[in-house]
Amino acid sequence: MRKIFSRKWTQLSQRPRLSPYPNCFSMEAVTSIMKDYFGFCYKAVAMFFKENLMFVYMLDDDYQLVEEKAFKLVKKEPKIFKRLIKKINQISTPFLKFCRRINQENLEKKTNAQLLNYYLTYHRLYKRVYGLYFFILSVERVLMYYLKNYLIDKKIVPTKIDEILNILTTSSRAMFAKEEYLSLLKLAQQIYYRKNWRNIFRGQVEKIEKKLYNHSTIRKMVKKHYQKYFWLFRDYEDPILTERDIIKRLKDLFKKDPQKEFRRINKEGFELKTKIKQIEKKYKTSQLNHRMFEAMRDGIYYKELRKKIVSLSLYYTDNLLIEIGRRTNLSLRQVRQFLVQEVELALLHKKDYQEILAERIKLGAFLVTKGKSVVWQGKEAQKLFSKFVKVPKGVKEIKGITASPGHAKGKVKIVINPEDCAKVQKGDIMVTVQAVPSFSSAIMRASALVADGGTGITSHPATLAREAGIPCLINTKIATQVLKDGDEIEVDANKGIIKILK
Repeated sequence: MRKIFSRKWTQLSQRPRLSPYPNCFSMEAVTSIMKDYFGFCYKAVAMFFKENLMFVYMLDDDYQLVEEKAFKLVKKEPKIFKRLIKKINQISTPFLKFCRRINQENLEKKTNAQLLNYYLTYHRLYKRVYGLYFFILSVERVLMYYLKNYLIDKKIVPTKIDEILNILTTSSRAMFAKEEYLSLLKLAQQIYYRKNWRNIFRGQVEKIEKKLYNHSTIRKMVKKHYQKYFWLFRDYEDPILTERDIIKRLKDLFKKDPQKEFRRINKEGFELKTKIKQIEKKYKTSQLNHRMFEAMRDGIYYKELRKKIVSLSLYYTDNLLIEIGRRTNLSLRQVRQFLVQEVELALLHKKDYQEILAERIKLGAFLVTKGKSVVWQGKEAQKLFSKFVKVPKGVKEIKGITASPGHAKGKVKIVINPEDCAKVQKGDIMVTVQAVPSFSSAIMRASALVADGGTGITSHPATLAREAGIPCLINTKIATQVLKDGDEIEVDANKGIIKILK
């Protein structure tokens, strides 16, 4: 089995704050269940987890073969994502119902066998969802190349191509973050124009919370918003949105007129649809390519929908992992390192995994083939990691994939965790492993975004940067390791290049 590591691999992704749970489940799905939906799947996936940083690799020839097959399907059926959106909604309904039930039950009263059954059922249902979802990641790169080449063939001025491509592939409905922000602005308007209500939001957040105890109407409004969007910033292991977060954001919104902000964002959405129609009319876009651009926009929404399903499921099942950890004397972080078969050994056969999982947290090397995962830790994992992950020395220029066009110069601010966002000031260039929705406020202040990870324009850094209207390069692989806070760089997202100035 280890011979497979000597073949040529392509790095697919790099992300922080992730564990083997549920990412091994995800890769088990794309090497098995994906075939049930599309007739093809990947042969193998290699993953490394170093502390809480994840690296994902796929066999180079296999990655390209699946990409070609996926593109053929989209070209044959440009409305495929509309069909997949219906399908993923259909299969996620019983999945999330099951997860909510786990969240509501008193797990302390369940037997070890019952806990194991919950875990295995989650594993099975999760893989059904993820096997259906991964299609967008399989096709987005080659689909974007196709669309860009189509515009090139139209003899469009080269400097305008990325700008036009950006407009034609931006979905007005794709971002749940925007949906939540518009909903918050509606809530803010209801409060802002009632002076006695607005006055409650003066002072420290803790004092505002105390005032709201005596104001049931606003408190209910805040709670309703929380219940609808608490999952938004979860993103695997990130914290959920809290009612205190909502109160703080409302307080900040009152520094400007929320109605004007609401109208501005709505206007942008309307203008986007108008621009798409104008561009397609100007360049006489064929019916096929109209549908191909639409497929890309649908694919972006499809990915956002998957994020909501996964985020909710992980939140609802946190207590299950915590209870498994309590019975096996393991922390939540350690439980997230388990392979599926190890959970049974720990729960039913009392096998001690303390030392193994502690070592695996430092570095674990995973290989997933035919829906099954194997793992190495210690010296063997380090040997494999050194082979895959290399940072060149003396780098003066870094290459990436354009996710949002444009050009910017500024000082680097490295953001790995949500708490790092505070150091990003207006005009800084935010450099991260992988941007997530909880980084949104910092991204809005940045002049450009650079990410080591990201698979294409459906990735989080791409959609967040496009939402903020700033240049973005993704899949740089080494930017966070080469650059440091305060470095001055130039980001040319039109050419896909980062120059280190000083």
